[in-house]
Amino acid sequence: MRRILSLSVSVDPGAIRSINMICTKENGEIVTPDTFKYASRVIHYELGILFNFHSLRHTHATTLIENGASMKDVQKRLGHTRLSTTMDTYTHPTEKMADDTVAIFEKHVCQRKENFVGKSLANNT
Repeated sequence: MRRILSLSVSVDPGAIRSINMICTKENGEIVTPDTFKYASRVIHYELGILFNFHSLRHTHATTLIENGASMKDVQKRLGHTRLSTTMDTYTHPTEKMADDTVAIFEKHVCQRKENFVGKSLANNT
């Protein structure tokens, strides 16, 4: 049998400050994780779209990394102890990431080529 304890707390109304939440219902109530879980079940079963609430964590992590966020910051944000969990399980390669990687390499190669050509011309004069 569980014992439920009651705690009486008095709060100074002047000490309470408003919090601007991102996800709220039309009436201003906070949208809870259970609300999202319910919506994901509706999407999955009634609309026939393969989706689950947990996949949002993967999307969140991948989107952050794709747009230049620090891997350590994403690890902390997701509450992972090990960076490898964030990297190996929660982030997924995207076409944008592949394109960005090619662009980085091409930029480096072009800079090296310009430096080499510049030095060669300077040595020949």
